[in-house]
Formats: sequence, structure tokens, C-alpha cells
Amino acid sequence: MRQIKRTLFLFMNFRNLIYSTTSAIGLVISVFYIFPFLGMVCLVPLLITFNNSTSKEALTNTILFNLIYCLFLFSWMLFSSAQFTGSIYYGLIGMLVSIAIFTALFTSFFFIWHKLNKGNLNWQSIVSLSCIFTFFEFLCDQIFKTLPWYSLHFGNPLIGSIYTIQFAETGGIYILTFFFFLINGAISLLIVQRKRWAISALLIVVFFTSNYILYKTTDQYQGDPIKLIC
Repeated sequence: MRQIKRTLFLFMNFRNLIYSTTSAIGLVISVFYIFPFLGMVCLVPLLITFNNSTSKEALTNTILFNLIYCLFLFSWMLFSSAQFTGSIYYGLIGMLVSIAIFTALFTSFFFIWHKLNKGNLNWQSIVSLSCIFTFFEFLCDQIFKTLPWYSLHFGNPLIGSIYTIQFAETGGIYILTFFFFLINGAISLLIVQRKRWAISALLIVVFFTSNYILYKTTDQYQGDPIKLIC
């Protein structure tokens, strides 16, 4: 019993750091393996840590989340350098520089969002988060358009299912990023504000229903078959 109490005590003390780490690993898996349904919940632990948090807590949680995410995201540079140049040093430098750049960018946007919303998790803050990161991705695409390995999109996991990708026909990857944050935020609100679950639940239902309708009503004509001449 004493060991259980000690474990619970340690968990409560490091709960936010555990949540941030869990979100980062979940995001890595959803992005690398295109798991849309994991992608729609992976940020929930991180967003919960922002609710009623101080600026110092938010900054610590965000830095940890971004460091872990970017470490996995750019680890390929290390292995590619060793494979093609026979040395890991160039890859190590490129990886560290990339991690530093995007950790700073991600942390800055998360921190600005936290300050603007004064640490409150509500519908206004969730919508603003979705808009901020959608704009952030568009901005990065313009700045790094000659560097395709920096084309990073949080909405990528949603391309993994016909029931989550349909809006991309009109808004491209950016609208998927918007819904990525919006749905993660809606689920976070379901947990944080249990008495106000109706809007969050309605949004999720409308999202999947709209995707299903678009899938069923979109012209799926496959064209003429290709004939091969042997």
C-alpha cells in the first residue's frame, strides 16, 4: 500500500511532464504511420496540461513536447548522413539545427497562444489554436518551400482514412491541420468541462458525418481501364 501511495505521489508530481511526453509519442506514431484516429486524440494530454496552468508550467510542458517530437521527426538526418557520406557529423549538425529551429517555432506559437488565452481551455482558445497553427504551417511552407524536408503538417494523420480526408478537396492539407487541432481540442474540453460536453460531441459527429456524405456524393468515376500492349 505504501508503494502504491508513493507511485501515485510521484505520478501527480510529474503528471504534466508525463502527459506532454505521451502526446509527443502519440503524435510521432500518428504522423509516421498515418493513424488518423490516434492523430485526433494524441494532443489531448498536452492540451489538458494547459488548462489553468501558469506560464512557467506551459513553457516547460511545451518545450518537452516539442523536443521529443522534433527529435523523432529529424532523426532520419543522422542515419541518412551515415549511409550516404559515411559520417554522422553532417547529419548530426543538420538534425540539431533542425530540432532547435522547430522546437523554438513550435514553442513560441504554443506559448503565445497560452498567453493570449490566459491559460484557459475553452472554445475560444481551441478555435484560436486551430487558426494559429494553420497559419503557422502556411507560413513555414512559404519560408521553407525550397526545403521539402521542412514541410511539416500536423494534419497529415487525417489523410489515412476516407472518413477524415474529404475536406482536403477544398482546403488542402491546411484545413486538415485546422480540424486536427479542433477535434483534439474538442475532446480535451469533453474531459475538462464535462458538464458542457454537448458542443464537443456535436462537432465530432458533424465532422465524421460530413466526411461520410462528401465521400458518398463525390464523383468516383474511375475512367477507362489502361490497356497494356505486350
